[in-house]
Amino acid sequence: MSAETEFRAALLAHAPLLALVPAARIAQNAAADGNAASTLVYGSTRIPDFHLDNSVGATNVQFTVQCWAGTAAAASAIADEAVAALLTVAVVCTARSTTFDEELGLDGEELVFDWWD
Repeated sequence: MSAETEFRAALLAHAPLLALVPAARIAQNAAADGNAASTLVYGSTRIPDFHLDNSVGATNVQFTVQCWAGTAAAASAIADEAVAALLTVAVVCTARSTTFDEELGLDGEELVFDWWD
């Protein structure tokens, strides 16, 4: 399985997260649509780890997750559960910040996770 597949599986296996965000609203390379319903979207960047002989060892897959909701408290709760979901597979959140989309009127939290593939 790819890191992206395993990442999404870890999110979907976490019942407290699914209580806040329907599975259909957890998606890769999507965008918040202005709907007040909670949304979790994510993307990934692959960074190969090269050895001195130019061969590739492990690959770091950096996931950026955006948690959107109608209130800051709801977005924070989604972010908390996303962090908890990834901890179950020993992946830690390396950065967390808040955001607001004025055009859509949604509050959000952005998380960064490092996954080694």
